[in-house]
Amino acid sequence: MTSYVVYSTGLGGKKSKSPLPAFGAPSSSTNQLLTPTELVQLLRGVLDENLVRRVGGTFQFNISGDNGGTWFLDLKTGCGRITGAEGPITNPDVTLKMSSRDMQKIFYGQLSAFDAYMQGSLKVDGDLKMAMNLESLVSKLKEKPVPSPAGDSSGVYVV
Repeated sequence: MTSYVVYSTGLGGKKSKSPLPAFGAPSSSTNQLLTPTELVQLLRGVLDENLVRRVGGTFQFNISGDNGGTWFLDLKTGCGRITGAEGPITNPDVTLKMSSRDMQKIFYGQLSAFDAYMQGSLKVDGDLKMAMNLESLVSKLKEKPVPSPAGDSSGVYVV
C-alpha cells in the first residue's frame, strides 16, 4: 500500500505549526515517493477554471523509467482535464519529456522546472513559455486541499 504524506489542519481550519513530514520529504516509515501515476491523480484535484484561464494551453507528459507513461493535460477548456493514453490531445502546445525520478523531484520541490530544463533533464518540444507553467501547477498542488487516498477530505492537505 502506498503511503501519502499529508499535512493536516488544526482547530479552526488553520494549518498546524508542526506538520507531518512535508510533501518534499518521503515518509520515513515507507521511504517512498509518489509514482508519476499518483502525482497525476493529485493533479486532477487542483484543476479548475481559474487555472484554465491563467494557463490556457495543452501539455503532453512523456515520462520514462519506473512507472512512467504518457499523460495529456488540457488547460484550455472547462475546468481542465488530465488523461492517459485513452484521451490523447492532438498537437499539444508543449510536450515535456523527463524521467519518473525527475518528475518526482519537480513535483516534490527538490528541482524547479527551469533548473531541470537548464540541466537537460527536462526536454521541451513546443512552447517553452507554456512549459514554465509547470511551476504554477506544482505550486497549486501544494496550496489546495486534496482528498486523502482514503477519501477523507476533512482538513487534509497534500503538501
